[in-house]
Amino acid sequence: MKTPLFFNPFSFLFSAVLAVMMMLPSHTNAQVWVGPRVITEFNNMQGGQAGNSSSSPSFRLGGFIQASLGPDFILRPEVYLGVRGGRIKSAGGQFVYVDVLDAYVMTNLTNAKYTFTYADLALMFCFAPAETDQRLQFFAGPRLSRLLTATARQSTIEYELVPDKEGHRWQAGFALGVDYEFDNKLIIGLRFSRDLMAAFRSVKLQNESIGLQFGYRLGS
Repeated sequence: MKTPLFFNPFSFLFSAVLAVMMMLPSHTNAQVWVGPRVITEFNNMQGGQAGNSSSSPSFRLGGFIQASLGPDFILRPEVYLGVRGGRIKSAGGQFVYVDVLDAYVMTNLTNAKYTFTYADLALMFCFAPAETDQRLQFFAGPRLSRLLTATARQSTIEYELVPDKEGHRWQAGFALGVDYEFDNKLIIGLRFSRDLMAAFRSVKLQNESIGLQFGYRLGS
């Protein structure tokens, strides 16, 4: 039996974060801003069975809500849609087509590039020194992801994998890094993130990313 949408972890966390953000202005002197954000990064698949793996460019598009909780602290929920994955160069097996699923089931990691599309919801806790007018932000926090699609490409052939059979539909992880906001409200930062659960159910490989992020704070 499938879990109703309003009971799934992503919807619950999103609703909880939204409720907290809506209550902040009325219960504190918090200043609240919103804005778009894009993350450009290199993603690799780490783990004991990764073999000879290589990183792959990836990206995420989304936005943020930022609430100042005092002179030195900020709470920042973030929502993204983007890809992760990488190329695995050494492993064994083959892809098997399953008629009842009308899709390929992964049994092979050899020299294949894997691409996972996720919807992400993150909650960043930021230390933003008052001496910098909160322009400099050191942040860290948890991330919850929903797997939307999973594909594997070998040479010129692309296989559509079955997320419920091959990958964890829900993914937990974390992110940390540093941001700086310039006078024109442009935000540039460095970000590291990692999934805590394996991308595949039977193969212990986790997505790990490092890259740049760009944002823009709307409002005065």
